[in-house]
Amino acid sequence: MSEKYSAKQKMNILKEYIQNKIPEEKICSKYGITSDELECWSNDLFANGEHALIRAEKLKTTSSKTLWHRIFGRLLEALLSPLNLEVYTDLPVMSFPPEADIVIIRRKETTWTSEQKKYLPDGIRETNAHYVIIEFKYTESINIKALKQASAYDYFFQAHKSIKKDDIQTFLVSSKTPNKDFLMKMDYFSVKGLEGIYKSNNEAWQSITIIVLNQLANTDNNMFFKCFASRKTEKLKAFQKLKEKGLKGVALSVQKLLHGLWQIWFNIQGGETMEYQMTPEQIQRMGEMWGDDYLSSLPPKKLLQFVPVEDRLDGVPINIRLKDVPINERLKDIPPEEIKNYYKSLGIT
Repeated sequence: MSEKYSAKQKMNILKEYIQNKIPEEKICSKYGITSDELECWSNDLFANGEHALIRAEKLKTTSSKTLWHRIFGRLLEALLSPLNLEVYTDLPVMSFPPEADIVIIRRKETTWTSEQKKYLPDGIRETNAHYVIIEFKYTESINIKALKQASAYDYFFQAHKSIKKDDIQTFLVSSKTPNKDFLMKMDYFSVKGLEGIYKSNNEAWQSITIIVLNQLANTDNNMFFKCFASRKTEKLKAFQKLKEKGLKGVALSVQKLLHGLWQIWFNIQGGETMEYQMTPEQIQRMGEMWGDDYLSSLPPKKLLQFVPVEDRLDGVPINIRLKDVPINERLKDIPPEEIKNYYKSLGIT
């Protein structure tokens, strides 16, 4: 009976099945198809890369799960998407896989641009790969399970995309500092000149680079990642650095997320060991509210420091601008010859 359906109809049925999470038996009964036919359609769809994007887009916009990698991914998405980089979270790496705690960055250009490098941490900005897979661990420590997961994502994504080994680079980004003995056992070594970056001589883990956020250098390009370090002292360094540098030019959604994270990690009792759950959207809204409350508490003079003079006076008529300025003050910086010429133009001598 599946021959009755066009390619477009098959796509719509699969979208309904994937996005609405309808049980297989129900979708088959509804459309008069078999499980084998459904799987065959799905495999065809996945081969063209559509299946992954359907699920990724659905998870990105409607998932209510509270996972730190989603918050991390949302920050990277808002930060890097304006720079012509594609960022996905929860992107499947094989047909009907478990949801992966990963963020994927796809670079379109041959190399990173100078603007992109401003926001990419050490390790990632050095790679030439077009696909960057980030397995982000915030509450978990790096262990053999994490390495196996990252290695599986690396292998299956490469196979699914039919890309060369050099065109993909997988990073295990750890909020916590790994055990030194474990790193030695896995034959990981610190990359010279790059603090917090580890590579392995072990053939099994050579494709997995480890980034330790607590150890990243306190340089501008590392700050957005270091905001997720486990040590509060390292987090604080990152937030202070961003405050000093300023966030002008950075997407407003990034600013709101950072404000919300600041509230959670430094202003709320319990901090990051909070027992409640929050989505990236809720954290963003918290940041927005925090920002409004903070601004409303500032005196007018303090607020005006952040507003350029031309913006303050925009739309204000000249007579209102000069209303309380004495005549001698208005004219003091104007050369006398200019004043004389002006009066002459009016027929006044």
